[in-house]
Amino acid sequence: MEELGPHGNRSYLLYGATMFVILTLGLIGNFLTLIVLFHPQHRTKSMTPLMVNLCVADLLVCLFGYTVAVNYNTADFANTGSAPALCYWLAFINAATGLASIGTLAVMAIITYLGISRNEIAQQNRMTGKAEMLLLTGIWLYAIVLTIPPAMGWNKFIPIPSRVSCHPDWYSQDLSSRSYIIYLVTFGFFIPLVIILGSYGGIYRY
Repeated sequence: MEELGPHGNRSYLLYGATMFVILTLGLIGNFLTLIVLFHPQHRTKSMTPLMVNLCVADLLVCLFGYTVAVNYNTADFANTGSAPALCYWLAFINAATGLASIGTLAVMAIITYLGISRNEIAQQNRMTGKAEMLLLTGIWLYAIVLTIPPAMGWNKFIPIPSRVSCHPDWYSQDLSSRSYIIYLVTFGFFIPLVIILGSYGGIYRY
């Protein structure tokens, strides 16, 4: 049976082909969405900057996450001189963009709830440019604050079992690593989920 090593094998070719399709569809889909969102009809809607932010997060991970993973074949971390830096970058860009998207969805849920509870159309009454900038900056700071600790010694980034990307160390049992995972799950997933469910639950009651 043919041995499936890290380079020039069927598993890597399948991974590369899959990532190429995802990358291509992601770029095309998000660029087309941005074109629609920048149409004059959508520029006055309060949801537009947040929807643009979702597209930007997707584009960032496509351009600076997927392309790097495919180009350097992260299945071969052990033989890559820049392996630690590469692993940290892939984990950071994947986590930061994902958390930024989660934060954006939570904010969208709040705005929708507030719009309906005030008998307004949530997509109208766009915020001022300064307010939008502060809101979007806050979303990205939230994502970075949740993502950066492993690069500073609180937990660490490690390759996923398939070794095609990296993620925080979910497996370590030491107190420091476990406390980071609790911090990440609580503020990165549980609280936004509660906000989203609570907002749409409130909308349902109206």
